[in-house]
Amino acid sequence: MVKTEAFVIGTIKYGDSSLIVHLFTEALGYRSYLIKGILTSKKGKLKKSYFQPLSHLAIEVSDKKPDRLGYIRECHLMTSALLQDSDPIKGPLLLFLCEVLASVLKEESERNAPLFAYLRTTMHWLENLNKLGNFHLKFLIDLTKFVGFYPNTTLKEAPYFDLESGCYSATLPRGKNIQGEVLTLFNQFLGTNFEGSIEIKLNKSLRSRILHTILAYYAFHLQGFRHPKSLDVLHEIFEVY
Repeated sequence: MVKTEAFVIGTIKYGDSSLIVHLFTEALGYRSYLIKGILTSKKGKLKKSYFQPLSHLAIEVSDKKPDRLGYIRECHLMTSALLQDSDPIKGPLLLFLCEVLASVLKEESERNAPLFAYLRTTMHWLENLNKLGNFHLKFLIDLTKFVGFYPNTTLKEAPYFDLESGCYSATLPRGKNIQGEVLTLFNQFLGTNFEGSIEIKLNKSLRSRILHTILAYYAFHLQGFRHPKSLDVLHEIFEVY
């Protein structure tokens, strides 16, 4: 058995009463666990409410191979951005981030302490954040530092950024690239911290364009990257709030 911290990345209903939960653990990397009877049991130690998107858990688990389902012996909820928060944006935002993280973390079957520390820091910060509009943009850009394709900023003053190479260019790239106003804003996110990113002024159209640019960048650099199904819902929420 292994004791570790973990973040909930996703859940799948299994049968009528059980769940398969996908966790990114501090000690073991990305792992999946079967929790039998959790949907119908009222007396079990494990509660369904523990496994909301990106909840932070302290768990004791079986040390199974990454391609096999393990089981959770003990589980305690440490924090959850959704536990006592009625913000209508935060739920869809976390679902969206979980979809992206599922694509990113499927290759993280070993311990990645810096990436786990990044999740711990950013999720704690999100719990107390009132202005969520730019959080996902900064989160996704900085996430690339921990999975190997952070933009090469050597020629950051150049007028083009080549999404496929991840580099700036003085000449127009043949492939998909960003330039103009979107590039200026992209550079602002690269050059600031989370606190500074809140102050970047974006209308709904620009926020959407930058997000789609970032997702296109992920698609170039992550094999099998899936377009998040929750993206349309996220756009609808931002149209209202």
